[in-house]
Amino acid sequence: MVHARLATSAAFVAQGLLFTVLLTHLPQFKDRFALADGTVTLIVVMVTLIAGVGSLASEALAARTSSRLALRLALLLAAVTATVIGTAGELWLFIAAFAMYGIALGGIDAASNMQGVAVQHGYGRSVLNSFHAAWSAAAIAGALYVAAGEEAGLDLGLSVALAAGVVLIIAAGPGAWLLEPRLKTSGGLDARSAPDAVAPVGELPGFLSRGPLLMLGLALAAYWAVDSGASSWGAIYLTDVLDSSDSVAPLAYGAYQALALVSRLFGDRAVQRAGAVTTVRVGALIGITGTLLLVLAPAPAVAVTGFALAGLGLAVVPPLCFAAAGARARDQLQADQLVARLNVFNYLGALLGAALIGAVGSGLGLRGGFFLAVLLAGSLLLLAQAFRPTLTDPAGAGSAPR
Repeated sequence: MVHARLATSAAFVAQGLLFTVLLTHLPQFKDRFALADGTVTLIVVMVTLIAGVGSLASEALAARTSSRLALRLALLLAAVTATVIGTAGELWLFIAAFAMYGIALGGIDAASNMQGVAVQHGYGRSVLNSFHAAWSAAAIAGALYVAAGEEAGLDLGLSVALAAGVVLIIAAGPGAWLLEPRLKTSGGLDARSAPDAVAPVGELPGFLSRGPLLMLGLALAAYWAVDSGASSWGAIYLTDVLDSSDSVAPLAYGAYQALALVSRLFGDRAVQRAGAVTTVRVGALIGITGTLLLVLAPAPAVAVTGFALAGLGLAVVPPLCFAAAGARARDQLQADQLVARLNVFNYLGALLGAALIGAVGSGLGLRGGFFLAVLLAGSLLLLAQAFRPTLTDPAGAGSAPR
């Protein structure tokens, strides 16, 4: 199980590293093909939409084979398509490769979380936050790598190819240690240790057939809406509204990501001590404080602090969503199905967050736009009950709700 945990962590590292390398190279791609800002936006939206398809494709492949094979194939596809993206000389090839990368992106997101849920069941305690912490750490490393490469004059194609090579190595090496879960009933959490626990779901005739599962999807969408708002509009908010310098503006998202990493590093311990419901509620309160602080900020430093608190409070939501969904499954195959379907809400939230904050901001100003982030963080207080442990949750999502 230790090897499986290391392999799953490596998969999250691969995803975080390559995604960030591609994202932070967008200005260079824009210059290479003389793309307008609107075209770049359309490409990002295309990738996000196609990633949802990739998530569902991963569900189908995992059901026929295993999440291990689905994840390794998605990592391979990501490495190949990223290399093509980095070296493409024609715009049509660049766009086609990015579209295929979207399939890989959704497949890795879904299958890596399937593996994370399976590993957590094997450990019998909360460990999913540690995997998402690995993603955050890799994202920060990827941004630093691109910055260093630009300073050293590293060729764009080579820069992307080196990151893709890391992904290939992970798929071929640690990827062999991934679990290959089969039809296997989840281990039991003694109902007496969690008196408010609920029973697992039965058949799934619809996309997400039960209220609590839909609530988990909404919680995931709310988080990614705030996250995409911070990444898309954070720097602009500091420069245009608070008159910060160009060197200070990137600190908004940097602080957000840094504290998100801290949150995920200690998230599993918080769940084990206080339970998932309490962890989400406390995180939501911290997130509300942070987003309200950045809305009311009179100066850039205050806004940066607000972004940091938002990352600290809200970053535990995605791993706990997947853990709670997996805990509601009657067996590992259904857990894979639930994780893949829930993962689609990632992309729904990412699309809506940037669009809605921008739309409101264009009419009321970005302070008004970011007030939506306050409301989204507040919604997690209402949705926290969906994180309640189930009768079959070996991790108990931490413990009984408190």
